[in-house]
Amino acid sequence: MSPIPCSKIVATTHHNLSVGQRPLTDAEERVVLALAKRVLHTRQLKVKADLERRKKLAPPSSTAPLWMPRVDIFDDPSCKDIIATFELPGVSVQEMNVDIKDGKLVVEGTRQMKVKPVNSQYPGWVYPDTPDLTAPLSEDNMQVDSSINEAAPRIIIAELRYGKFRRDNIQLPDGVQKTDVTASLQNGMLKVIWPRHPQAKRVTKSGGDEPLTIKSEDASHLRVGGKNGNTGPHK
Repeated sequence: MSPIPCSKIVATTHHNLSVGQRPLTDAEERVVLALAKRVLHTRQLKVKADLERRKKLAPPSSTAPLWMPRVDIFDDPSCKDIIATFELPGVSVQEMNVDIKDGKLVVEGTRQMKVKPVNSQYPGWVYPDTPDLTAPLSEDNMQVDSSINEAAPRIIIAELRYGKFRRDNIQLPDGVQKTDVTASLQNGMLKVIWPRHPQAKRVTKSGGDEPLTIKSEDASHLRVGGKNGNTGPHK
């Protein structure tokens, strides 16, 4: 939307003030023009702030890009294993997968928003309409209405990331296989362990290429290299 030209505001003001009165002087026109620019600038700043606020409050989109969970990697040269701890609060065992692809550790899944709007009178997320910058200036529309209907469900603060996540930039030592990796989920922290120096010779275990199943704190199972699904009770 294009802003109102200041010249149009000045012309309108000049016409209104000159009816039954003397015309504006050059100095007075300059003052009116300066005031009009200031009003327009203030209004644009309010609109911009309102749009930024609504952007922060908006619920996550189903087409939102992947987000990457944060991780700490502990590497003690005196220890035979390397430990990675991923920050994944609010994600259950059934909502994540751990795998190895092209020699890199892959952690991916989805974090769903657990809170849902329940007010049937105002379904969905309700936000104020974007003000029309091309509308004539008046006392009624000088202030941008940034209020949200009190009866509408809304997010007061939105700082968490939701939707699909993926982290696949952690290089593993040469020779690490799925059966070398253990993973466990506890208190929203995913711990993945792999050996520093994989064994050159391996003993073939029953199950062949079956993904490794790890028991987590809630008696669910996290499978490295496979779909987790509902593999056990989860609370």
